[in-house]
Amino acid sequence: LVDHLSKDNSERWKQRYYASDTFFDGPGSPIFLIMGGEGAIEPSTGIYYPFIANHLAKDFGAYVLQPEHRFYGESQPMGSSFNFSN
Repeated sequence: LVDHLSKDNSERWKQRYYASDTFFDGPGSPIFLIMGGEGAIEPSTGIYYPFIANHLAKDFGAYVLQPEHRFYGESQPMGSSFNFSN
């Protein structure tokens, strides 16, 4: 288990995310954060909402970042073998 409040706990987990810097204009430009909801984001899906990644990012020179919701897909803070019935 990852304890975010303990200074003595050094446990970490890998957070899967997708990013696009295709239209990013550099420092001072916006970062669009897409919260995809409760579910895994498979690599075949990539970034949800292509309108944001392909149109709004281009118009605003933005970087696009979409984290996978933790506890879904590959982003498991307690590991994929954690048993909730303990």
